Amino acid sequence: MATIFAQGSHPRPVVQQTSGENPTGGNPANAAGELFFENRDVDLGTIKEAVTRDISLVNGSKGAVRIVGVHPSCNCAGVELSKSVLGPGERASITVRIEPRPERIGLQRYSIELDYIGECRATTRLQLRADYRPDLIFPARLSIRSVAGRGGNTSFSITDFRSVAFEFKEIETSCPELRVTVVERPSVYSPGWRYQLAAAWKPSNRSPGQYGETIILKTDYAGKETIAIPVTVQEVPRLRVVPEILFLKASPNNDRVFEGRLIVDDSDGEPVSLDCVKTSCENLQCEYPSKKARQLMIGVKLKGDGLPGGDIPLILEICTKEPAVETARIRVRVGS
Repeated sequence: MATIFAQGSHPRPVVQQTSGENPTGGNPANAAGELFFENRDVDLGTIKEAVTRDISLVNGSKGAVRIVGVHPSCNCAGVELSKSVLGPGERASITVRIEPRPERIGLQRYSIELDYIGECRATTRLQLRADYRPDLIFPARLSIRSVAGRGGNTSFSITDFRSVAFEFKEIETSCPELRVTVVERPSVYSPGWRYQLAAAWKPSNRSPGQYGETIILKTDYAGKETIAIPVTVQEVPRLRVVPEILFLKASPNNDRVFEGRLIVDDSDGEPVSLDCVKTSCENLQCEYPSKKARQLMIGVKLKGDGLPGGDIPLILEICTKEPAVETARIRVRVGS
């Protein structure tokens, strides 16, 4: 199985196949276009969820052709080829997986272009359509951005398109920091019974980074008694310090003094007030304003012969008192 990765839809001036059908009654050697789909217009019918379809592809020329690019019209269409080089009259199959966009109910259209090289470079196109009529739609994944000291939140909806709406039996999460509440229950069918929910991530002591959690919804929906929704939580510090690694450069007036500066601000845009700046050695000194401001500059100087002991790292600890108590550790190096 030869896989060619989809590269997105990028129109370009190539020779276009004039027909995707075989007008010679099954003789691929006389077919219009070197490479063509036996059925270039595919109706997937009514679908309720992702669907996969295998479609035949024929080399109708007297020479070999090589497929060099796959371009679906959107990320909803995944494509895999059984082979990328076809000899004269040879067939291959293309496997297409359609994952409908949940926010678009009804008729959806897709196209897939294959770039190939035979006698010349050309493109052949496959068109697909599907009538998306799901029974239930819910998000495939949620993302929450949590700022230190504040937490974060997001909202989402679940829609039931059946005649009678389901009911929640229980709502669970994979950790105590993640809470989910039903904000609004449906009273009318408009279309579908739509539930509005909110997911909140309360402030925690977790280190900055990315965490994977899960929302588990238990319902009376037959066949969907449990709905699991993955949640990606990005914990970010509220205090922002630039650069993350400070490189000190020799002072133009004194080659035994190395200088640099840091910029400190709040990711929410509120004024910042510093409590203190601690250094890992006496030779490393800092100057900063005592008043709060939306952006603070810290001047850093290293006096002497460089690193103490040669191997001891230089560290700055920047501690804020407003708008939140937080500490940032910055590495300091000498030279660019």
